Amino acid sequence: MKNVDYRYFAKEILVGCIINGALSIFFCYIKFSKYNYITPWGSTGYATDFVPQTFMISLMSTLAPTIITRKRMAMKKIKAVPKANTRLPHNLLLRALMMAFFFTALFSIAAITLASHVFTGPIGFTNLLVLKFLYGVIVSTVVTFLSVRMALADSPARSNIQNPASHS
Repeated sequence: MKNVDYRYFAKEILVGCIINGALSIFFCYIKFSKYNYITPWGSTGYATDFVPQTFMISLMSTLAPTIITRKRMAMKKIKAVPKANTRLPHNLLLRALMMAFFFTALFSIAAITLASHVFTGPIGFTNLLVLKFLYGVIVSTVVTFLSVRMALADSPARSNIQNPASHS
C-alpha cells in the first residue's frame, strides 16, 4: 500500500480498541459480575459469550470506520489508495455482515478452544474481565485494520455518504 498514512490506521485502530475494550468490560460486568468464579460452559458460562461479543465487535468495527473513512475521502481529507484485492461487496451493510459472520466463526472458535485449554476450570471474575478486554481489543484491531484498508480502496465516487449501505 503505497502513499498510505499509517497514522490514520493507528488512530482508527486505537479509537476502536478503546471503545471495544470498554464495551467488552461493560457487557462482561453486566453478565458475570454476580459470580466470583465463572465456568466455561453452561447457562452462566463464558465460552459461548465469545460469539455475540465477536459478532458485535466485528460488525461495528466494519461499519463505523468504513463510514468515517468514506466520508473523509469524499471531503478530500484523506486520499484513496489503489484498489485492494477484495471480493467483499461495496454495499456497507452486506460487507459488515459478511465480515461479522466470518470473524465470529474464526475468532470465536479460536477463543473458545484456547480458553478451554488455558483455563481448565472456573475463572475468577477479574481474570475474565481482563480476558474479555484483551479479546475485544484483538478482534477490534484486526477487523478495523481490514475495514479501513478496504474503505481506502473504495472509490469515493461510488460511496454514498448519506446512505452508505445503498450501493452493492
